[in-house]
Amino acid sequence: MERIEAFLAYVAQYRRGFLDEIAGATQHEVDTLSSLTGHVLPEFYEQFLLHLGRRDGGLDLGAGASTAIRDVLAYYDEIVRLREQDVALPPDCTVIAVSGLDVPELSIEAGDAQQRVVSTSGRRILHPVAASLEHLLYRTAFIDFRASMQASRATYYVTLAPEVWARARDLAEREGFRREWFSDDWSFCGEVSQTLIAINLVDAKYVWVRLASPDPGAVATLGDRFQRALGLARR
Repeated sequence: MERIEAFLAYVAQYRRGFLDEIAGATQHEVDTLSSLTGHVLPEFYEQFLLHLGRRDGGLDLGAGASTAIRDVLAYYDEIVRLREQDVALPPDCTVIAVSGLDVPELSIEAGDAQQRVVSTSGRRILHPVAASLEHLLYRTAFIDFRASMQASRATYYVTLAPEVWARARDLAEREGFRREWFSDDWSFCGEVSQTLIAINLVDAKYVWVRLASPDPGAVATLGDRFQRALGLARR
């Protein structure tokens, strides 16, 4: 099974009708984008576009920035037309999510062996987001689709305290949460006794902790422990 097909099957377990809500780009659109970028697109990103490039089924990877092929094509087309590649594009990256608002782009670092996803603004690389596009896809589906199915959910956060990230991850492991393979240096996703946790370092300065479970008592108990240990606020 192709890696992208395995991902679609994963999401379909938790999002009813997901496969009917997605639509891929054409090969011609993908080839046009590759031509505009001036290099071969990362293989997994090309598969993402061919399966989810027109409609992503509500994944919203860019958190406000669009991954739709028409928008990414328009972004690159304007930059090439205005001959602004040297001032508008991050070096050695493929921009994969764009916005006309004050929302940073998402890009894949071509020079990174694992093709890390980073937040970018023009030529500036702001901060890492995920170890790879595949990691980001599974993380997003875990939080937005799998966790959202649970009867009881709670979200906690702390601002301007990135050092809390490592402490939160360590606490989750001490509480017995089994780490999902798509966890990385910026996200911990795990499960213990049907309770799910997602801990994210956002914009390199905010820490979000999400708990979800069919048991409201488990969420309340764990939420209290995390709040007391880490100084988190309830959203």
